[in-house]
Amino acid sequence: MKTTIGPLVAPLIAACVLAGCGSESARHDPPGSPGNPVRAKPQAEAAAGSEGAAAAKPGYAKLVQRQTSKPASRFTPCNLVTKAEAGAILRTAVDQPVEAPMGPTCVYRAHNGRSFLTLVVRSEPFTHAVRQVTGPVRLRVAHRQAVCATVGSPALHVSVKGGRTLSVEGPCVLAQKFAEKAVGRLDR
Repeated sequence: MKTTIGPLVAPLIAACVLAGCGSESARHDPPGSPGNPVRAKPQAEAAAGSEGAAAAKPGYAKLVQRQTSKPASRFTPCNLVTKAEAGAILRTAVDQPVEAPMGPTCVYRAHNGRSFLTLVVRSEPFTHAVRQVTGPVRLRVAHRQAVCATVGSPALHVSVKGGRTLSVEGPCVLAQKFAEKAVGRLDR
């Protein structure tokens, strides 16, 4: 049996071939769709193309540079435990504490880079922080309720005045020593 292409179908096929129907260059799929996926630029190309790339990820050294030269003139969690006290607790030299914008949080990092602790005064009540942990170990820090638990990493949470919670992320024994120093300064 011989098939013939109808007189109307042949011009349609010819027009489609000439127009590039089905070719990659003729696709008009929206960005991010399977037909037109979004592809990341290589890191070097992305950095060269965006002057703000370095500002978006400042790194540890840049965070230290951005700190005010008079941190004691305003509240910062880094005022709650000094660099010297942190070094004594961690039993090693400690880099200058850095205030990270989230929280704000103070990051205490051993100079050798092997360990670090974070300290933040959260505006949420202690009871709310405790509800988020499983298997808490209850204890007292400077005559206040506290719990230590591991949710991803170990953290100590202490009830402080004003309905807030002091949270110290790190091994509980060390976190408790940081919290004792910090609570004393929060009570002033």
